[in-house]
Amino acid sequence: MRRWEKGLAQIQADREKAREAEAKGRASLTEWIHERLPLCRHITNRQIEDLIASKLVTSEQVRATGPQA
Repeated sequence: MRRWEKGLAQIQADREKAREAEAKGRASLTEWIHERLPLCRHITNRQIEDLIASKLVTSEQVRATGPQA
């Protein structure tokens, strides 16, 4: 039973780590857009859609940076 509990705890820890990494990535992309950095050209359409859906940026902010939403 303990092995199962340890395994479950590891899965939960891994998922939390992945969520934190995803949130950090979104924050970086949001910053790029707000600052209109040249790096914005590397943001994918899927990432743009995710940022807009998450209400971290608006379509207008994205358009101002150059990538197509």
